[in-house]
Amino acid sequence: MVTQSQTDAKCTRRSDAYRRGMRSRSVVRQNEDHDEYDRLYNGMRLEFGAVAAGQKFLVKQMADAHWRLERLKAVETALLNAPVIDFAAVERISRRQVSLENSYYRASSELRLASTAKRKPPCRVN
Repeated sequence: MVTQSQTDAKCTRRSDAYRRGMRSRSVVRQNEDHDEYDRLYNGMRLEFGAVAAGQKFLVKQMADAHWRLERLKAVETALLNAPVIDFAAVERISRRQVSLENSYYRASSELRLASTAKRKPPCRVN
């Protein structure tokens, strides 16, 4: 039987994960360097030549995934260096890393596809 306090604690943990952790709505946390994130995003935007809104959206997805992946590496390292390893937490981190990597590569592929299509000359029909 699950008590009300157990249910409340579970909801609080889930809420904390969304606000502060892997699924926070804000990509850059308060203790992180916002300027560094801006440099990452602007560098990617220039690298991919993102001018249109759709291209900028894809670059933002890539920058967000990259930023969160770097954070997860630090979390994973801390978990693995703990005196007692929480293998369930490590597994959750690993699944989240795979999800972020997939997000990054999908956005990257879309950007490359769009830039290739933009460079191709139009077909002539005789």
